[in-house]
Amino acid sequence: LLGKSDTDHAGKATGRKSISCKVVYLDSCQLFTQVRKQAVVAVSSGEAEFYGLTDCAMETSGIKELLEWCGFRVVWT
Repeated sequence: LLGKSDTDHAGKATGRKSISCKVVYLDSCQLFTQVRKQAVVAVSSGEAEFYGLTDCAMETSGIKELLEWCGFRVVWT
């Protein structure tokens, strides 16, 4: 199980919310993808990346727990 994230920091005065993208792979097969605005306003690109990374880690952890509940043995990379 592999989770990847990327963000686009919104530096404009209108909107001010960054965009997060996360992709979760299972054995090099794309399992889940999501693109959405972040819930908080990040004041820097580093902060936006941090929020995107933690959101991706939580989603990947949830998918891992679901797969283990279904009886699969999951290795998280």
